[in-house]
Amino acid sequence: MKEIVVVSGKGGSGKTTLAASLAYMLHQEGFRVVAADTDVDTPTLHFMLPIKKREKKFEIYMSRKAYVDEAKCDSCYKCLDVCPYGAIELQGEGLKPKVNSFYCEGCGACALACPRSAIEMREARTGFMLVGECEFGFPIITAQLEVGEHNTGPLVHEIRDKAAEIAK
Repeated sequence: MKEIVVVSGKGGSGKTTLAASLAYMLHQEGFRVVAADTDVDTPTLHFMLPIKKREKKFEIYMSRKAYVDEAKCDSCYKCLDVCPYGAIELQGEGLKPKVNSFYCEGCGACALACPRSAIEMREARTGFMLVGECEFGFPIITAQLEVGEHNTGPLVHEIRDKAAEIAK
């Protein structure tokens, strides 16, 4: 198996156009092709290689987020003091702490600081990966991070692993 990677540090330089063109050309020449879009922030390969048949959609869980159990919380606000991201806000009549999931980085400092064990770290959906067949007849893999997520590296790794699995 050979792997061809198209990279550039600059947006708008034509990476997707070149990758789609190479994939199409190689497929036309009889090579077995698996196209994978590893730009998980703004994937666009599927615009140039439209997916005609979606085979699988995988939800990806690679991060954690804090959740406050209001029944256990005594509003001591220790979580507010230790959160380095300012992700904990006071809401409601009793001004109970609530975690803003867009700001929460999943470090767990708030859970460690809480004397009542009212904060639980739960798995959170990082994004999704889509595996299908493009209209030209070869496999395509794309993925998208959820808004506010930051785990691009592990999601790119998942895409590359899936592409290698399909290529075998």
